[in-house]
Amino acid sequence: MAAPRPRRPARAAPLRRALALSLAARAAGYVWPQHKVWRSEKLSFTEFYMYATDAGPWPFSAGDSYVKADFSCRLAAPEAIGNLSVLAFTADETLGAAELGALDLCRDRGKHQHGEQLEGVKLAARAVSKRLQKRKVFRVTGSHFRRVKLRFDVRKAGLQYVALQVCDAWNADGLELDGVFEFKNPYGYLPATYFGFLPFEFARSVAFLLVFLYFAAGLVAHREELLPLHHCVLGALVVCLAESVASFASYASQNTSGEPKCCPFPAHVVAAMALELARRIATRVLLLVVSLGYGLVRARLACRETAGVAALAIAYCASSAAA
Repeated sequence: MAAPRPRRPARAAPLRRALALSLAARAAGYVWPQHKVWRSEKLSFTEFYMYATDAGPWPFSAGDSYVKADFSCRLAAPEAIGNLSVLAFTADETLGAAELGALDLCRDRGKHQHGEQLEGVKLAARAVSKRLQKRKVFRVTGSHFRRVKLRFDVRKAGLQYVALQVCDAWNADGLELDGVFEFKNPYGYLPATYFGFLPFEFARSVAFLLVFLYFAAGLVAHREELLPLHHCVLGALVVCLAESVASFASYASQNTSGEPKCCPFPAHVVAAMALELARRIATRVLLLVVSLGYGLVRARLACRETAGVAALAIAYCASSAAA
């Protein structure tokens, strides 16, 4: 039987360890579930940009903007005892690994009570106002889960960070998390970098609907004089309309539910991506057959031309899927 390892502080060499300092998504105005054991001493989840409370983009300027950590946790080693320090703060610029690694969330070790809100910390290269950060500490053990909750109201637009660090722990051997990290803007959960797609896709859907209705009315009015090409154009319009509506519905769903766009991809995102590929193929095929004179100077394409158009469509579909 192997001899037990001697106990030693989990922070024995904090800056020499590999730290997991960029775990969150690139577009993170979402609800990010966490159900795993992290072996790193520090964790950080970052939001590239968020609007401040009641300062969202027009016409959704009113509303709460916040960062919230709500999870249960315990140390990976059953006999371990320590403190978990949680910090949420706003930064004007992207913080590098060196600056995040220099954060010391354990400077008040041994002087705090469970759930107590503490003073903020000073970043390596700049000071962040106390108004733009919030920190709490929680007593954690390896024998049972401890509920951790922290809500940080965003008062200034900028990049938002949540950092966690285990303090005063002997032989912690990692931190097991089970919960979520939320990043919410005044208008909803959609990341600020994606917000422009919401009104754009809505406007695109309305535009395609109007074009479809106008074209369909023209087909009905001239139904005795239709060419096969008209039906091809109508089919392409149907695909374009379906794709624009699916894209808008996907962004709207992400905004209301907070479900991340990736990964894995939700069903509505997969549907929108599939319809986008179908739209691209349909419009390119339509352009090819019109360029070959179909419906204008030729009643039908030769078999070799039809096979060539089909081969190009399949090749484009394969290359787009691979990319």
